[in-house]
Amino acid sequence: MSEFGKFIRERREELGISLRGFAKQIGVSGAYISKMERGMDSAPEPGKIIKMAEILQTDPDILLALAQKMDPKVRDILQNNPGMPAFLRTASDKNITLEELEKALARVVADRDKQGDRDGHE
Repeated sequence: MSEFGKFIRERREELGISLRGFAKQIGVSGAYISKMERGMDSAPEPGKIIKMAEILQTDPDILLALAQKMDPKVRDILQNNPGMPAFLRTASDKNITLEELEKALARVVADRDKQGDRDGHE
């Protein structure tokens, strides 16, 4: 059983969602869900994984990572911002943690919010 399939099955059962009901909400067959949960079929495309996350009340990034898939919005960001992959490589090469990046981002957002408040009151 794949980690993705195992996670889906455990979370679905935890929430009391039937296999067939889950499949219907996603727009796939119950047989597919059964096989996928047992690791006998691959994870669906990212849009369906995001829908699964919504139904299972789970962070879609967790499911996408378990399925080794990428959110189409993230792919668009990477493709449309040529400096973004280099930024991520540098952060990785320098062993910058997610926590450190989140703190830095929070400071930038706070600074921009302050700037927006000043601009709005002039």
